[in-house]
Amino acid sequence: MLRSEKKQFVHDLENVCRDSAGIFVVHYRGMTVFEISKLKKSLKTKQVNFKVVKNTLVTIAAKNVGKEELVSMFSGPVAIVYSSDVVSAAKLLDDFAKTNNKIKIVGGSVNGKFVGLEEVGEIAKLPSFDEIRAKLIAVIQAPATKIARVLSAPAEQVARVIAAHASK
Repeated sequence: MLRSEKKQFVHDLENVCRDSAGIFVVHYRGMTVFEISKLKKSLKTKQVNFKVVKNTLVTIAAKNVGKEELVSMFSGPVAIVYSSDVVSAAKLLDDFAKTNNKIKIVGGSVNGKFVGLEEVGEIAKLPSFDEIRAKLIAVIQAPATKIARVLSAPAEQVARVIAAHASK
């Protein structure tokens, strides 16, 4: 890789480190190209990215943007998984790691704080933003639905009484 390419790669990694809410570091030793492609495809469905990185370049990028908590994780064949939706990234990564023992989650950074393997598993158990939004909408709509039922009940009762008299 030429020096200019390295500078551009470091710049791109700095943007990733700065702009992503969650970055997870994984070791992918022994994975085939097919398995990596399958992982990338499953991650793309939720706008989660997977990038194989060179340890020295990603270390420079992480230090440049103040993500020192990541530096200790960069050894061996490393890839980063990053997204603005931390929960979806953790869920997809955790699910894939359960079915494929060749990928090892090392840890990561969530909103500038170090998370280990256990914390990644805990994050994966949280509901996603879409699930939270659906629950919030249901909670907001529930009172309106109940009010509509209460207000329509007397009219329904009057209609039933009139229908009962009409049928006699």
